[in-house]
Amino acid sequence: MKRLLGEIKYSFYLTVHPFKGFWEIKHENQGSLKTAFILLAFFILTSVANGYYGGYIFNSGGGVNFNAYKQVAMILLIWFIWGVANWCLTSLFDGEGTFSDICKFTSYALLPMSLVQMLMIPLSLALSMKEAAFYTMVMNIGLVWTGALIFIGLVVTHQYTVLKSILITAITIFAMGIIIYIMLLYLNLLQQIAGFAITFIKEMSLRVSS
Repeated sequence: MKRLLGEIKYSFYLTVHPFKGFWEIKHENQGSLKTAFILLAFFILTSVANGYYGGYIFNSGGGVNFNAYKQVAMILLIWFIWGVANWCLTSLFDGEGTFSDICKFTSYALLPMSLVQMLMIPLSLALSMKEAAFYTMVMNIGLVWTGALIFIGLVVTHQYTVLKSILITAITIFAMGIIIYIMLLYLNLLQQIAGFAITFIKEMSLRVSS
């Protein structure tokens, strides 16, 4: 328990010292998958809470209309597909990180966005439309901060140059699009097969009963 609390505390240090933080997580055992999953769960929790309780002015699709299951599924799917796509590509391009390493640095990098979302829930209830620019600015800061941490995590974990990391990131995003497209085609095919099977069974039942 003491080690777990120390790792969670270290994640805050990492957000402002990312190069040293990601290096020590990979090479000096300063982090773990358990902590990474806790940080991922924290991000999911703040995203769902923001969807449910965020001020209506800044969250018109939230509240009673918010689908928490869809939000959780989307976050986990993107997180998993990013990990798989990045691992496959970096394995081909001499990356030093394992799938576990990718899961860790990605989850640790989500902390700034989680904290911003948690902060903006009460603020969104107090701010008016005139302060919308402030709300957008703070949310964008969290998004950019998390994006920068993911990129730095990729650089440090795989020991790539900045240019190679930019290229790998772009290819990873493209690969994610292909994976999602194939998954949608596969789900559509399964839906059509299931529909055909149900129709066939109904037709056979009617013929037998008649």
